[in-house]
Amino acid sequence: MSKKPFKIHFNSQLLVSEMEKRGIKVKNLKDSSTLIAEYKGHKEFIDDIDLGIMPASLRFTLDNKQSTKQLLKSLKFPVAEGKVFKLTELNKAKKYAKDHLPVVIKPIKGAHGYGVRPSIDTLVEFEREFINLQKFLDPPIDVIVEEHFDGADFRLSVTRDGFFAAVYRTFPKVTGDGEHTIEELIVLENYKRMHPRNSSLCEIWLGDGEVDRYLGKKHLNLDYVPHRNEQIYLRTNANVCTGGGSIDVTDFVHPFYKKIALEILTKIPGLPYCGIDLLTKDISEYSKNTKYIICEINPSPGISLHTHPGQGKARRFDKALVDLIFPETTRPLNGTIKRAEVISKKFKTLPELAEHFSKKYPKDWFYKPIAIEVEITQLCNLKCYGCGIIDDVKKGFDNFKTEDILDVLKQCSKLGIYTYSLTGGEPFLKTEKLCEIIKKSPLDLFKIQTNGSVF
Repeated sequence: MSKKPFKIHFNSQLLVSEMEKRGIKVKNLKDSSTLIAEYKGHKEFIDDIDLGIMPASLRFTLDNKQSTKQLLKSLKFPVAEGKVFKLTELNKAKKYAKDHLPVVIKPIKGAHGYGVRPSIDTLVEFEREFINLQKFLDPPIDVIVEEHFDGADFRLSVTRDGFFAAVYRTFPKVTGDGEHTIEELIVLENYKRMHPRNSSLCEIWLGDGEVDRYLGKKHLNLDYVPHRNEQIYLRTNANVCTGGGSIDVTDFVHPFYKKIALEILTKIPGLPYCGIDLLTKDISEYSKNTKYIICEINPSPGISLHTHPGQGKARRFDKALVDLIFPETTRPLNGTIKRAEVISKKFKTLPELAEHFSKKYPKDWFYKPIAIEVEITQLCNLKCYGCGIIDDVKKGFDNFKTEDILDVLKQCSKLGIYTYSLTGGEPFLKTEKLCEIIKKSPLDLFKIQTNGSVF
């Protein structure tokens, strides 16, 4: 953008920077944070991290924490048990909380950790915080009371093109110097974060009373002077927007959690990207006894959390998102290349074709193949740009009959071919066909080519 636009969020600035590198023209609607990006007639509307490829119905569903919880439960992902209450239903909520302490209270809608009250241990504390939320949430909205899960907080961001990044979000804290009060240390820490601001870290927020509540439970207050090197945690929600820290841990994530993130993305039809909030003790380890829960799915995940973490390696989430909305600016799609017929259709079987080539070319030129690759379907749960058959995948052709494939393999066996590979599309989307082919094929199976995300 040649002129300074109307104030836009840092997420949008990151996208703008990446788009302009690719020759994508960007302008903003007058007096608006909404951007219009255009490349060779292709236009996209962007507002913060809200992109046009995200279906409105999904954004609406995932913005509601209770709807998200029920969706995750229906897909067999673990979530914290909870129930929705109106802010006028204190007695009902209190009765529910009594049987589930410790609990968390959080607005049914909202972002950035605003209004979230974690680690409530007693009914006295529950009643006080429930009443405080009646004043804090204006206009009033329903809240969820759910069981508290003790675990570290991780944000996993994924796209349908295979991008994956993970950040460990830590509780906000200050370190004592023996001279300044907690409040003064917060002011110093906030200044350090903002001057200059070179990471996703935000100021430690005092405006919701959560710091006072947490310190009070530790018999401290903002006037306390910590000893030198004494670490004082300030709240037990790790959202970066309220002052939490961020450490990139992408390289340390156990494969199980990567698989979970991709499964969530692929099992929700039409979801092109998302941020997944996951709680577990240690994201680098997993066993059958490991406990974890999915807290939320964010359809508008922060970009800078990964491009500018407080600590660790930067991950190009901005590039991954621009790849999604303007795939033509990455590289030509192999699937758009026109195909030409190079073998006459007069040959009905593979032996006929082999005989034709053996006669057409000198014997020392012609070698019999030893293996064949069979594409059993063009259905796929991913739509990867750069895929060699992306046009066919988008059409979803799935008319390869099992008996026809087995007939081809029998012909191959007569030719002396002794092994085969199965591919797609994604062959594990057609498990019954896959198993029948393997069971009845006269050839030895060499490999199954899969994206590894559906089993």
